[in-house]
Amino acid sequence: MSIEAELVNTIPTELLTEDQIKENNEKKENKEIKEEIKLDNLDLENKNINKNSNYYKLLNSPFSQQKIKTYRPTINNTTTGSLMFIFSLTIIGLGIILIFFSSMIDEQSIIYDKEKPMTLEIKNKNVYMFYYEIENYYQNHKKYLKGVNENQLKGFNMQKNELINDCRNALTNKEMNITKSIDSKKILNPNDVSIPCGIYAKSYQNVKSLNIDLTSQKTNKTLKLNEKNITWESDREIKFNNTLNNLEKQWVDMTNEHFIVWMKPSGYSTFRKLFGYIELDNGLYYINCKCDNCSLIKNIIVTNLNFLGGKNIELGIVYIILGSLLLLFSGIILFKHNNNNGNVVLSNDNLI
Repeated sequence: MSIEAELVNTIPTELLTEDQIKENNEKKENKEIKEEIKLDNLDLENKNINKNSNYYKLLNSPFSQQKIKTYRPTINNTTTGSLMFIFSLTIIGLGIILIFFSSMIDEQSIIYDKEKPMTLEIKNKNVYMFYYEIENYYQNHKKYLKGVNENQLKGFNMQKNELINDCRNALTNKEMNITKSIDSKKILNPNDVSIPCGIYAKSYQNVKSLNIDLTSQKTNKTLKLNEKNITWESDREIKFNNTLNNLEKQWVDMTNEHFIVWMKPSGYSTFRKLFGYIELDNGLYYINCKCDNCSLIKNIIVTNLNFLGGKNIELGIVYIILGSLLLLFSGIILFKHNNNNGNVVLSNDNLI
């Protein structure tokens, strides 16, 4: 140990600089490691272990003695630019794949008309999903989202005082403009709590009476859409249930899948709600829509799906733009630092 080091060790810790304290700690740690290695070697010698045995080799291995060589990659401009280049090509490739498969989807938007049938031309035999599209309607509004009681939707009998906050201004049958029960056979008490209540459920009346069916031009037969299993299983079995012993007081069947679809909020002002699906052959069809007071509905969307879902060319375009920006930045970095060598520099400084 040098005289300078001995003097440093005698100086009180409070007077040392941070660098001196750090240096002292490192020296102590190195000294302790060396002493441990010496002790391990002495133990091996004293135990008279056969040096050719596997046990001896294991104890004296770099792993046991913490002498394993490790490599530290040197992150420089070349590695950064190269990684960005690889990522950019990957993202651009994903964007091209998305656009390619989205372009193969047959999606048709037909202006809603309840007065006369709408023409639908099918070119490829497939299963087609039927949506009704609504514009300029904000299901994501804070008051709208709060206007529902989840326990009531689950089938619990709720008292009026438990629903006041959630069903403000849409609590009773009178405030909901409801007069008849589910089967329209019983007149409901206007002062009773509406089941379900709230402005969210009240808005379902705008599409409640919607009915969509098809007529084939070839056979002139009416085709009914499959309206089952258009919701998540967890919603059907857990989140939406009819009330026990109070079914005659409900104005809507809360297990009806069209009601469940409507009660799932959309994040945009223009959105689609799934109505049903059906397998169609090639040919012309006429869409018949019947609905009372369905002024919200603007379009009927007919589309098939693939393994990536529905048509979504916009997502592919976003991927290509993002990948192109990364490609540009990686090119700039590599062009300015084209003299750098390799991604990983292996030298004595990289071996610990």
